[in-house]
Amino acid sequence: KNADRLITVSQEMQRTLLDRMPNCSEKSIIVPNGIDVPPMNHAIESNNKRLVFVGRLDKIKGIFPLVEAMKKVNKQIELVMIGDGETRPALEKAIQTAGLKNRIRLTGSLESPAVFDWIRKSYALILPSFHETQGIVLMEANSCGKPVLASDINGINEVVQQGKNGLLFEKNNPTKMAEAINYLFANPEEAKQMGTWGKAFVNKQFSWKSIANKTEEIYQECVTIQSPINLTNHA
Repeated sequence: KNADRLITVSQEMQRTLLDRMPNCSEKSIIVPNGIDVPPMNHAIESNNKRLVFVGRLDKIKGIFPLVEAMKKVNKQIELVMIGDGETRPALEKAIQTAGLKNRIRLTGSLESPAVFDWIRKSYALILPSFHETQGIVLMEANSCGKPVLASDINGINEVVQQGKNGLLFEKNNPTKMAEAINYLFANPEEAKQMGTWGKAFVNKQFSWKSIANKTEEIYQECVTIQSPINLTNHA
């Protein structure tokens, strides 16, 4: 309440903030998170039948509808799920019940370089969440030149532009999810174009240099708001 400026990372986060503090609209500014992409230290060959998910194993990430969707997609498509969480035992049971143990692999938590290796080795990344403030992993996948598939929800649809850097589908809808997956894998040239467009888009909009410059500008505005007396007192 006493801040001169409030930085939020997305329109979705800003909406959440203003729902709780509606009088702060004039001092709320959106500056998205940036991304870090480790350099490749070795050649990596991608698998044109592999889909990858990265995130904690939690119901809010849409992991159970994803398992249901995998029952409906082309049988040659495999899924690698990177991450861990309390829901893992239930997820393992759902995978076994669905008869998908041979097509869905759980890696557990991995260090960042290993995660990026899996993204680069895959055809596309999927994020079927029910809620996200931004969806950084989508940006990371795009930065590696990979197309993305994701729920059409606030936060995510600020990062994914339908048909340009990926495909959006109705959340918690395994049928629509499966349709999007099948379409992307059946159209490799279009998928490649999405990855290329996404890489240019993300590197321009979400580079740390750009984010740092925007943040510095906001801090400079805050400095000019303060009177000399207040600045002395703060010092």
